Amino acid sequence: MRCPWGNIGIAYCRLGQHKLALDAFDRVLALAPGTQAEISHYRLESLFGTNQYDVAVKTATPEDLSHAVFHQILTILNSHPRQAKLKEQLLQLMNAHDSNAWRNAFVGGLTELASFSKDFESPEDLQHLKIWNSAIQELFAKELAFSILLKLFDVLTRVKVSNDRKALLELPREQRLLLITEKEEEDFLSGRSP
Repeated sequence: MRCPWGNIGIAYCRLGQHKLALDAFDRVLALAPGTQAEISHYRLESLFGTNQYDVAVKTATPEDLSHAVFHQILTILNSHPRQAKLKEQLLQLMNAHDSNAWRNAFVGGLTELASFSKDFESPEDLQHLKIWNSAIQELFAKELAFSILLKLFDVLTRVKVSNDRKALLELPREQRLLLITEKEEEDFLSGRSP
């Protein structure tokens, strides 16, 4: 059960009052340290909101940090930036902290975005996918750590935008299953229509 200070912290976080949210979360952790998992997302959002990336990197699990970065990426996605602005925002987020943990969380957040984008269907969503793929390819083409992510976004874009389902064969099964379900994979490999 969540400590009342946790609810207060979440309310402050949702209102964008990140400093007050962090004060409430500190009280939660002092009173009920076992509730860390329940408030982790909101605490990280508040740490990001107050530019305390160092604290976030040092105190969050890699999974929580990556998922919190994904939510920052979703905020960018939902603002529908044009390509130049998108590249600027992605670089700013990637460079928010200079550590391997942050870089891994950034790549993890983008990978989660690729999986999230598999359900894009509307022409507007598909146009955004093309813009994101182009920006990611331009920004990270020379970065070895991004090579798998670049391929994932390229294949996703070709499948969704150009209906090039054969592109799925360019991915190992684990990556393919980020973009399609096991049933869809079975149908695809057996030649049945999606």
